Amino acid sequence: MIEGSNVYEILDRITFVIYIFFLMKTCHFRN
Repeated sequence: MIEGSNVYEILDRITFVIYIFFLMKTCHFRN
């Protein structure tokens, strides 16, 4: 069985990566 916390942990990591990617993209556009 898959634990709920595991799924949330994976989602949290994915969201973090996307957030960092978005920040880097906006920084490049501003500079």
